[in-house]
Amino acid sequence: MRKNLNKLTLSFLALLFFVSACKDNNDDPSPGGGNNKDCLVTEMKLEDETISFVYTSNLLTQIKTISINAADNENYNLEYNANQQVTKTQVLNSDNSSDLYITYEYNTDGLVSKTNYFYKDANGTTFENEVSITSEYTNKVLTRSTTLANLNYMGIDAVAPVDYTDYTVAAGNITKTTHYTLDENWLAGLDSNNLPPQSEFMKHMELWSTTEYQYDDKKNPLKALSFINFVIEDVSTLSANNITTKVEKEKSGTTTNTTTIVYEYNTEGYPTKQTATETNSTPETTTLSYDCQ
Repeated sequence: MRKNLNKLTLSFLALLFFVSACKDNNDDPSPGGGNNKDCLVTEMKLEDETISFVYTSNLLTQIKTISINAADNENYNLEYNANQQVTKTQVLNSDNSSDLYITYEYNTDGLVSKTNYFYKDANGTTFENEVSITSEYTNKVLTRSTTLANLNYMGIDAVAPVDYTDYTVAAGNITKTTHYTLDENWLAGLDSNNLPPQSEFMKHMELWSTTEYQYDDKKNPLKALSFINFVIEDVSTLSANNITTKVEKEKSGTTTNTTTIVYEYNTEGYPTKQTATETNSTPETTTLSYDCQ
């Protein structure tokens, strides 16, 4: 469920961070539940990890991950501007050192337009912007994210698109993602001293995979925390309701994995337990705790 935040992996990931409403709140479906109480998720217990959420005046200010292996523990400290928009996330290792921080830019609608990942350089002295994710919207609905990566790991001193993801949205939920990646053969044949414009890179993207989603009609506790997409994998933080089925397909259309998720809910309509079963795998259970106000 967690993502490995190394820059080679990130250069081919596009589902990372978007502001809390891909649509206006008035456009979201009315989730089911016993009453209208709002609940803040405070803890998620996975099979091998616990994720804790710390709030200050109802704003998420810190995420703590506690793993079976203590060396894998991480803290994410969030900073806000006067408009209560997250502007920076500092990622701390188990020894409180940091090799990564993330910054966010917003458009005039208050939606994240760009997310920038700064990694400590080889000398361990300064941070460099190795990966950025741009976000495009239509009528405030997320339609595409594009990953821009520094190609220095290939010996090319340039920043260019390396993949993008298109989103299909219905009733406040992402029902399909279509992922494209850069043709590696075309990239390998480039003259590093005479690189084409970024628009030419986009013409050489190839279909890589698709994923289709189905949902329940209950409240998604992670929707209000969509900036934690760098901690919680999948589009679960970008949709109004909770994923019940996820079908992953390779570019040929062949299904490679199907995940079904069964939930238990509290009286406020939030999931307190989810059991996810992937193809040919044993079920994995996650329990969720809340502060309901």
